[in-house]
Amino acid sequence: MLISRAVDSYITFCQVEKLNAKETVVKVRDCFRVWITPVLGDTELESLSLIDIMSLKQAMVSKGTSVARQYSVIITLKTYLRFCIEVLKVKTLDPKEVRLPDRGKPHVLVLKKDEIEQLLKNIPSYTYSGSRLRALVEV
Repeated sequence: MLISRAVDSYITFCQVEKLNAKETVVKVRDCFRVWITPVLGDTELESLSLIDIMSLKQAMVSKGTSVARQYSVIITLKTYLRFCIEVLKVKTLDPKEVRLPDRGKPHVLVLKKDEIEQLLKNIPSYTYSGSRLRALVEV
C-alpha cells in the first residue's frame, strides 16, 4: 500500500478515535500535504526504510525548515506508522526506529532568594488581582 493511500483514513482516525482538536487535525493534514505526501507518498509502506525517512529530513533541512516544524512532521509520520501497524495491520517500519530531531534543552532561569523577595514585595497583595498573582508566584 502506498503511503498516500491511507492518509485520509488516518485523518478520520485522528478525528473520531483519537478525538484530536480541529487545530491538531489541520496541522496533521498540513504535515501530509506539505512534506510527507510529496516526499514519501509514492513509497510502499511495506518497503519504507530509514533511508526514506532521511530523505524526508534532508528535504526539510535543505528548505530551511525549523527544528520545531521538523519535529512536528516526524512525530506525525511516527503516529501514522503506528496507525498503519495497529489499525490497518500493514507491516511497515517500526516507528520506534525513527529518530526525532533534537530540539535542544530549554534555558531555565532561576531567581536568587533576594530576587524572589523583591518580586514578592512589589506585588500589591491588597488587591484581588495582586493576591491572586502572589498566590501563583508562591506556588
